[in-house]
Amino acid sequence: MPAFSLTDAAFEGFRLTRERPRVVAAWAALYAVMSLVSAVLMVSTIGPESATLRATAQGVIPSDPAEAARQSRIVAPFLMIMLPLILVFWSVLTSAVYRAILQPEETGFGRLRFGADEIRMMGLIVILFLLSVPTLFVFRMSISLGAIVAATSGAAIGGLIPVAAFLAILAFWIRLSLAGPITYVNREIHVFRSWTLTKGHFWRLAAAYGLAIGLALVVMLLALVIFAAAALAFALSSGIPLGHVERIFQPDMSSIAAYFTPAQIFNQVFSAVLLVAVFVVLLSPAAIIHRKLTTVRNA
Repeated sequence: MPAFSLTDAAFEGFRLTRERPRVVAAWAALYAVMSLVSAVLMVSTIGPESATLRATAQGVIPSDPAEAARQSRIVAPFLMIMLPLILVFWSVLTSAVYRAILQPEETGFGRLRFGADEIRMMGLIVILFLLSVPTLFVFRMSISLGAIVAATSGAAIGGLIPVAAFLAILAFWIRLSLAGPITYVNREIHVFRSWTLTKGHFWRLAAAYGLAIGLALVVMLLALVIFAAAALAFALSSGIPLGHVERIFQPDMSSIAAYFTPAQIFNQVFSAVLLVAVFVVLLSPAAIIHRKLTTVRNA
């Protein structure tokens, strides 16, 4: 008998949303508040320079070193404030999802807390981020090596190198995927204990996560269709030409009042609901899989 059900794991996020809609709504509200704070900070620190910085983000790199340094100075205050806030936010939200699944008896608004659990989750997120740096480096090196091999021995052989590296890195992260629930339940930061717990379950883990990702993509697609229909209805009711519909949601960052148009507020709320729904679908499988595997292991 399998240690855990693929469908139970993949659909755990939907079950949680169906059975505890107020909890998920609280998470969406938290995300909306975070988006509001982010927008206010962005307008206050970056403001009119946003168009120039957006062009840089899209690959238009300044040729003048002085201009590049100036843009870095503009972005630095925003990042110095936002990065810690983002870390706290995702630690709180991640812990709340684990709490709702692994400790259903817990009560309170959205199961949201800020205490030792969240601080440990912050530490785990930082460690996992640091681990991602060498894996990204390895993947980029595999692309360069593949290009060299392709130039000397053929494109087919060279193309296999980055593919093999990607699959190896993916396998590595799948084996570490239970680090979050393990850290939350054991109240200690554990990264590689997941490696032991997931031994012998790799393919079922990969299938469960793959199914959850597929479901999340379906949710996003359906939501974007609804969003497009709402944007079209808004444009038609406002007399805006159809060719300019996409401009409705391009924020004016010259001031806070100019930024928060009705369309932008709708965009913020819609994004909060959608992204939290997707986050719950993607995060929940690890929690339910951890519970099943530890139950089997301790039986």
